[in-house]
Amino acid sequence: MQKQHLMRFILCVMILCLPLTLNANDLLKQADALYEKGDLAAYQQAADLYLKALEANPDDYELNWKCARAHREYGDEAQEQDVKDWKKICAKFGKEGMKYAQRAIELAPDRVEGHYYYGLSRHLRRRCEYPHRDCGRFKGQNSKKL
Repeated sequence: MQKQHLMRFILCVMILCLPLTLNANDLLKQADALYEKGDLAAYQQAADLYLKALEANPDDYELNWKCARAHREYGDEAQEQDVKDWKKICAKFGKEGMKYAQRAIELAPDRVEGHYYYGLSRHLRRRCEYPHRDCGRFKGQNSKKL
């Protein structure tokens, strides 16, 4: 009798969690498509969708590094377009990018994407928080290839 209750409980949990997994996969696909558009609004929307997917699956390596990437690209594009308060935007999104890249590094330290976007996000944050320093820009480098 107790085994039957346990099996029913496990079945119920699996049924309830399945939509979250499917939803996270759908969100990932939508976010990837938005990211590929390559404009300021699309980067913001992609970052929001990656964050929503991470709510359901916070230990997903791919979601974490892609979330870091979207945050970094949004901040970088804000500076490129000289958006009002771009320095604050860069600092904020650089810091957020570092956070998600760090989580990706923790999940898979041997994979490159987390390390790569941690470095790019850190650079974004530093050049906006310390604009008087010559941190340089990654002109001509296309980080969207990953």
